[in-house]
Amino acid sequence: MSWAATTARQISRAVRRGDATAGSVVDQHLRHAATVQSGRRGDPYAELRTLGALAEAAAVDDLADLGSLALAGVPVAVGELLPVAGVAARHGSAAYTGPVADQDHEAVRRLRGAGAVIAGITRTTELGLWSTSDGPRNPWRDDRGVGGAENGAAAAVAYGTVPIAIGVDALGGVRIPAAASGIVGFKPGRGVVPALSGTADWFGLAAPGILATTVGDAAAAFGVLAGHSVRPGGELFEPVAPSRLRIAVTASPPLAGRHGDRPEWDALRSIIKLLTAAGHDAHKASFALPPHAHGAIFSAWTATAYLSSLRLDKGRLERRTRRHVSIGQRVYLNGLLGAVDNWRRRASEWFGQESFDVLITPVLPGPAPVAEEWSARSWRSNLAASTRLTTFTSAWNLTGLPALVLPTGTRGDGLPSAVQLVGPPDSEETLLDLGAQLGSALNLRRYAPWVLP
Repeated sequence: MSWAATTARQISRAVRRGDATAGSVVDQHLRHAATVQSGRRGDPYAELRTLGALAEAAAVDDLADLGSLALAGVPVAVGELLPVAGVAARHGSAAYTGPVADQDHEAVRRLRGAGAVIAGITRTTELGLWSTSDGPRNPWRDDRGVGGAENGAAAAVAYGTVPIAIGVDALGGVRIPAAASGIVGFKPGRGVVPALSGTADWFGLAAPGILATTVGDAAAAFGVLAGHSVRPGGELFEPVAPSRLRIAVTASPPLAGRHGDRPEWDALRSIIKLLTAAGHDAHKASFALPPHAHGAIFSAWTATAYLSSLRLDKGRLERRTRRHVSIGQRVYLNGLLGAVDNWRRRASEWFGQESFDVLITPVLPGPAPVAEEWSARSWRSNLAASTRLTTFTSAWNLTGLPALVLPTGTRGDGLPSAVQLVGPPDSEETLLDLGAQLGSALNLRRYAPWVLP
């Protein structure tokens, strides 16, 4: 049997029962990844860990408690912003010369503890700052990119090289490329999964995020990252049909910016029909943050660039990043950063006052970004494009609320459409349950045609 392009749940179940070995599963995914690397769509990996991954898989097969591991034998990709033991990460930059990591980030450690195998390290934009990437081509249209800081992680999943990837979601770094490539992207709320440290935290805006082709796989990975207990047999966090929910639906961005285009509004309409058919209450309503929220996001974004650059050779940074660092230096040294804690309270109060369980919005305001060498373009061009791409995503980093991206089909231009499910604090399970219910009703293909002819 071919294990490439099977779900993480199928893989782990087969390995736990002895129907497959972790070694054979990982080997098939690595072979597929090598084929992708040599293809014309671009390489999502900064490092494919062929020998290391096969050794890890063999170690998993030798474990005595294999039957209790929720992700037994599942190959996983990790974005290069997260430390992986034995890997000298470059953070997407020629200027970064950090040492080989001596230990895993806690999220990576938990995945390995659940039996997952780290198949490779995926590419990110420089220092994870940009939503405009030079990275892999869109799996649905060659003339478009994937976008988002974690474009490599999204492409690794969308190309079928791994069923799950994790990365850093700061202003939508996980959710933007998920929407663009037609897969699931999940950012848990602040403090729910292992935190990021130092500048990777983006002053509280960033959190580890999950990419997968099904909500069930995203839920399994979330259960591991959140430290939830595993049921007998290794199964965990199977989404269930939610009880009746009161749901707000809007095409308006939470911050002033470009509204979703007609295909994105059509995607919302299709979701409204599914919601009502499932017995939920859908209401047109919008959530908005005041204009100065833009300033809070911009300040954290630029100050993070400055602090991330302090030990780097700035002459080797991309032109757009050098300008961002220069602005961030003035922001940070002049004390222009604002507190972000009050934003979460404001958003939480809105859900409570309106008695909404979930808010559904577009993810992208339009089609995926054009495939081009964005790093060679001016800072102003990248600023405008990144700001546009984060129109519907950055507010949920500022507020620290959980957000799930769900593919809904294809637009008239052949690119994926998607919606974003947002909830109040501690609503991760509700979002996953609702996402799984909608995903089951949509019954979409998990990959672009070329991945699974």
